[in-house]
Amino acid sequence: MTTRRTPHTGTPRRPRTSNPIGSDARQAEWWNERHELVAFALRWAPFGGGNAEDILVTFGLSEETFFRRLRVILDGPTMPGLDAPDWERLRDVCNERFSELQRLTDR
Repeated sequence: MTTRRTPHTGTPRRPRTSNPIGSDARQAEWWNERHELVAFALRWAPFGGGNAEDILVTFGLSEETFFRRLRVILDGPTMPGLDAPDWERLRDVCNERFSELQRLTDR
């Protein structure tokens, strides 16, 4: 095995064994976004998941992008603090909104 050396000092380079700098911050940001999306969806579930304007103002996302991201989350394990019926209710709302968006697109 050939050891790579830094060009300026000639000292051996350490192989990268961890994630790139800032990955912990990005992961924390993703977890926060995940919780915010689910909290919003839970709040608005009785009303069909929130309207497009509220989604845009709150998250800066189109309705389709919001529900696409929510679907990715809901395809994963249930979040701590939520029970299976709540998770299933969110899936139902998400699927209904996708069906609605598809009907509008197909016109």
